[in-house]
Amino acid sequence: QLTEQLATLEAQAGRLFDLLEQGVYDIQTFRARRADLDGRIAAVKDALGNIDAPAPVDPIAAILPQVRTVLGSYDLSASPAEKNALLRTVIDRVVYTKTQRGYRNSDPGDYLNITLFPRVPDEALIKGSNDLLSK
Repeated sequence: QLTEQLATLEAQAGRLFDLLEQGVYDIQTFRARRADLDGRIAAVKDALGNIDAPAPVDPIAAILPQVRTVLGSYDLSASPAEKNALLRTVIDRVVYTKTQRGYRNSDPGDYLNITLFPRVPDEALIKGSNDLLSK
């Protein structure tokens, strides 16, 4: 539909020159009509450019179906080795830091920081941003 509209506008631009040459339009009218047509042609070309451009791949959205599958089958896994293998399909590495020494009566979660690095599909790295921690 946009290509048809672009062809129509370009045909109108051609007829606009004919009307100027025949003396139907004076210079001021021609310039006003030409500016209007140029604006509409530019808008249609921009819309066509936006349609043709591929949508950026969000790395988080690319991995979500696989994460859902892993979470759904995690509880069904019998052994810790199976659970570990499942988690390795979606997690690249885990980094934990200990900020203080833990004591017998303290909660170890108070002094641990855990950072997960998800495994991102290759096509997401090629097409999109790979800054996963900012999201």
